[in-house]
Amino acid sequence: MKVNRSDKLIYLIIFSVIVVLMFFSPAYAEDDDSEDYKYDSPKLTEYTVVKTDYEGKEKIVYRASSKRMEVCQNMNDMANVRWSTDTSFKYYYQGDSKTKIRKGITYYGLPYSQKNRDYSSTSRRAVQKMINKAALKKGKIQGLDCSSAAAYAIRTGKGKAESSTYLMGSDGAYVSYGFMYDGMRSTSGYAYSVSGKRIKYRNDLSYVGWYGDYTGYEKARTTSKIIKRLRNSYPVGAGGIYSNVYAKARPGDVLVKAVSTDEGPEGHVMMITGVRLVYKKNGKIDPEKSCFVLTDQNQPEIRYPKKEKWASSWRRNYCGPNSSFKLLRSLGYLPVSAFKRKGSYTIKYDVKGGTGTVKAQTKKLYEPIQIRAKVPKRKGYVFLGWKPRRNSIKRLYQPGDYYNEDMNETLVAQWKKVETP
Repeated sequence: MKVNRSDKLIYLIIFSVIVVLMFFSPAYAEDDDSEDYKYDSPKLTEYTVVKTDYEGKEKIVYRASSKRMEVCQNMNDMANVRWSTDTSFKYYYQGDSKTKIRKGITYYGLPYSQKNRDYSSTSRRAVQKMINKAALKKGKIQGLDCSSAAAYAIRTGKGKAESSTYLMGSDGAYVSYGFMYDGMRSTSGYAYSVSGKRIKYRNDLSYVGWYGDYTGYEKARTTSKIIKRLRNSYPVGAGGIYSNVYAKARPGDVLVKAVSTDEGPEGHVMMITGVRLVYKKNGKIDPEKSCFVLTDQNQPEIRYPKKEKWASSWRRNYCGPNSSFKLLRSLGYLPVSAFKRKGSYTIKYDVKGGTGTVKAQTKKLYEPIQIRAKVPKRKGYVFLGWKPRRNSIKRLYQPGDYYNEDMNETLVAQWKKVETP
């Protein structure tokens, strides 16, 4: 077919329009790079710790207590509240920074805001009323950021009134560095940022897991430095410090990352709503397959999944590649808790037909212990090792190995009969 000059001009114009549309189409027509939304599970409300052995057998080893469950549910209520608008508009979420709300889209989650970080209602009617006023410029967007959302979920989950000072910073709002500082302190007081800013801290929180000696923690102003300073006292042979620490977290705890800025530590806070532990054949945690289920007010930039009519600045019960232990370790996250756990556990030994006794041990919370060096004897048998009676993960411990499970346990001797010629 012969194409004349006018046809060529038309084709050129059409092609140019397509190129322009590709580069300047609205954000919601394009998918974000991570496609995290595919791993959102808004209806997932198990709030459990699940262990999976190397054969793929799963077992729920922990269910959240009523208070922990309420914390998780409060966070998910904030993440799932639904609203929309008939008018597109922009609002200030931090300083002079704005983000756009688009008409015709169903939004999930309370709006992101550091400017008016004091909104906590999860009533759909109340949220919609606020949005309607903001669209008409008759009101302001009140919302939450990552840290204030987690703080509010914990406050209300633990039955603390808004008027109390529980999880409340010196400026009224709870921020990322508060989780880091408060997690390290045994008493309330003040510290100073890199720039000399006076920071109030409290003792409402504590770090999950054991890092050895905390001497010098006041100078460790970021999570990466905390690990760097403290890992030298972590017992050699006790396993990967991050995997062991992450395995201690429970639904209702939070993950904290703190980085250093001129104004002091800043970072990100995520609510843990579930833990999925996957073990290798040798009984050690697989950091690539193990992951958290997370809910967080993720970013001011709202995600508009491709071909979808919804948007959110939250991740809702997210469980995907970006919540693996391996990735979170590389980013420097540490778990922090507002809940107290039992302080010690008893580890007993059952020689199971052998002679002699092996004295029981007391294991402190989070701290690994070494299996007793004493080896029982049994005529006609070879001792193979110690097998936990309660633990769902099949593993044999040898004398001198480190044991790091926080539970009362009985280690049972395993024997192999010697074949006589």
